[in-house]
Amino acid sequence: RCTRVTIRTADILRWTLGRTRHAVVMANVFSEILHAAAPRLKRAMAPGGCLVLSGILRAQEAETLQTFVALGLSLEKAARRGKWVTLKLRAPGDPAARR
Repeated sequence: RCTRVTIRTADILRWTLGRTRHAVVMANVFSEILHAAAPRLKRAMAPGGCLVLSGILRAQEAETLQTFVALGLSLEKAARRGKWVTLKLRAPGDPAARR
């Protein structure tokens, strides 16, 4: 059951983070932008939070994954469809800490 869902559209490279950290963060942009925005996306995540990344070409999957793993995230799932990849990553920490 989803409650308190907020959907925002913003320039990921100019997005100003507030104090709130999010249980789920999603980004559907090309991998070059994901690399540049990686630290900002991680900071937006709550402890134990989930990050869903899409817009990644298969040829760029390994490099994109490496960028986020280097920030301490772990891969939970990769889904591939045609030339596109979606990654589901998890931040370290106890999800109960965000409550």
